[in-house]
Order: sequence, then C-alpha cells, then structure tokens
Amino acid sequence: MPRRCKDWLQTFKDFSLPRTEAPEQYVLWTGLFTIAATLERKVWIPKEGVLGGWDCYPHLYLKLIGPPGFRKTTAMEAFGIPLLEQVTPTLTKGPAFVTKEALLQQLVNSERKALYLTITEFGDIMQKNGPEMYDFLTSMFDGKKSIESRTISRSIEFALKPCINMLAATTPQWMATSMPMSAIGGGYASRVIFVYAEKLSRRQMYYRHIDHLKIQQMEADLVNDLSHIASTLSGPYNLTDESFEFMEHWYQKVHPEHAPHPKIEGYWQRKPTHVHKVAMLHAAMSRDEMMLHKEDFEFAIKMLDSTEPDLLRVFGGVGKNIHSFDMSDISEYVRARGKVSMQETFKEFNAVAQPHVLKGLIDGCIIMGDIDCIQEGLEIFYVKPGFIQETK
Repeated sequence: MPRRCKDWLQTFKDFSLPRTEAPEQYVLWTGLFTIAATLERKVWIPKEGVLGGWDCYPHLYLKLIGPPGFRKTTAMEAFGIPLLEQVTPTLTKGPAFVTKEALLQQLVNSERKALYLTITEFGDIMQKNGPEMYDFLTSMFDGKKSIESRTISRSIEFALKPCINMLAATTPQWMATSMPMSAIGGGYASRVIFVYAEKLSRRQMYYRHIDHLKIQQMEADLVNDLSHIASTLSGPYNLTDESFEFMEHWYQKVHPEHAPHPKIEGYWQRKPTHVHKVAMLHAAMSRDEMMLHKEDFEFAIKMLDSTEPDLLRVFGGVGKNIHSFDMSDISEYVRARGKVSMQETFKEFNAVAQPHVLKGLIDGCIIMGDIDCIQEGLEIFYVKPGFIQETK
C-alpha cells in the first residue's frame, strides 16, 4: 500500500484542528503519539556504530497538562485513537482499568509485547495504584526484559523488550498537590514529555461548514499510511554524515550541560534521548528510507523546545506550597472584579481553608503585589493593582 500523505503530521493537523477547540500543541503531540504507537519497537537507533552504549527506540510517554475542561480528552480520544483502532496489522490497546497487573497481563498476551495506553485522568490511576506505579512505568519505559511483581506468583519474562506508549492528561493543580518529589528525582518525570497549554485554539461550539467528505478522505489516507508504516518499517536507523555533525555540534555547543533550574535537570539530561525518538517519528511519517537526516533532528529539537518554557509551570508547584494555585485563584478573582469586599472574598473561597489560613493566603497575595487592600469606613476591600491610582 503506497503512502498517500505528503506530510502525515500536517494532514493529521488538517484532519483534527479545524474541528476542535483543543490547543494546537495537544493536537500535534497526539499525532506524534499516534506514529509512536504504530512503530512500537520495530525501529531503533542502534548502539553499534551510532550511540555507543545504548539503543534508542521511538516509544513515548506524553502528558497533556492544562486546566479542567481544556479539551485534553478530546485531543486524545477524538482523533488519534480512532486512527490507531483501524491500523493493520492490529495494534494492542491498553486495559481500560489501568493497574500494574492488568498492564503486565495485556503485555504478556500481546503478540509483539507492545501496547498503547491512553489515560484521560492520570490522577485516577495513581490513586488506584499508589506511588509504586511510577517505578513500574519507569521500568516499562526502559524496556526491561524481566519484570517482577509482588502481586503475581512469578516474575514475568519477556522474549522481547516490552513496549508501552502512553498518552495521559492531568491538571497543573494535580501536579502541584499530588505528584511526589520522588517521581521527579527518581527518574519517572525525565522520561515524560509534558505538553502544557493555557489557551484554547478557538472558541467555537458548532462546526456546520466542515466538509465531511474531505474529512473522511483524510482519515482514510492517514490510516492507510499508518498501516503502511506498521507493516513496512522495521530495523535500525542510521544517520547521514550531515546529521552526525549537526547533532554532535548541538549536543556539545548548543544544548547546555545543565538545566536552567534544578527541578528540570532530569529532563534536561534526557532531552537528547527524546530528540532522537522524535527524529525517528518524523522520518517514519515522511519516508521508508531507514536514514535520519538533519531536518528530522531539526524538527525534533523545535518540537521539544516548544514545550520547555512551561516546564517550570508544570514542576514549579511540586513539593512546595500546596495552596499556590488557591492563591492564584484568589488574585485572579479580585483582579477580574476590580474591587471586592473581604466578606465576599471569604464567602467565595471558604472551602479552600480555615478562615485564619485563608486570611494568611490573602495576605500573601497582597505581599507579593498581586492584589491590594483598602479600607472604607469600617469595611475592608481587596482591589486589583493600580486601583487606588485609578480612583484618585
């Protein structure tokens, strides 16, 4: 089956983005996840003659981060998953009820010891499984041939390295209040590409003018090319001489040795691995040639660079003040109204904390300059910054 899409990711974007409010970065990374889930571990960059001490496979752990109602589930389930379900040869979808035991069983039963996993609310599986799930997912990402489980009567042996591609979603609030520091320092977070968004691509309820025949044709073309990739691509990738020179220069001269902040150091050290993974995805969706070109790496670096400005937003609250997001909500509430009484503010946020704690949070917002406080007679008001000067 010959390829039909000149640029698979662009076609996926044209297929998805005009029909959703989901942020563009969610759509693009969902497209890359779809390619990764199709490839499984059938292709790789070898240690022999290239990477030296390790093989690099293209599987991904992706996590979409955004406020509630930000179309994370739409990006995950409305576009990429329906395509994967039509790919031939058939790909294995992970269990609906995600536990360590269920994942292991599904891997053992799958023909190629590979599956793709979508989790619309990552906090739910962590609540069901506990913190040890981080260690398990880390082991799965590293493709260990032998996995031991205390809840299974014997250890699980794989003839091939197991492969899980994971696309998950959660909120910044969950990251700040529920993700332990050990998940960052222990290595799990460095294996995940976090895609943060705080702005929808559009505000639109109805899509009456969509050309559905065109959408159906694009879907058929996308599935055709995924099936082509699944049945055709296999074996090691090599690099052109230009790619070797470009990446060696990038690694030694462009990519700093240490991260700009300690909390993202783990990701920073693993970024070259992610670059090689995404470069393989770009090559696979473009051509059958088992060769990585400079433009594949340029694309990968650009995609990863686009996620990094928001990494500190993702990790910033982990292990810190559990009320940091509440303080942000209080500040936003006051700024949106311009002026609001203390009584109204306490009524609005009474569920956040005990009154004396809530008073401390509001005082913190004032100290940081996010809001101001004025008194009129016997009544106290909280006001947006600059309100006093505006009313003089």
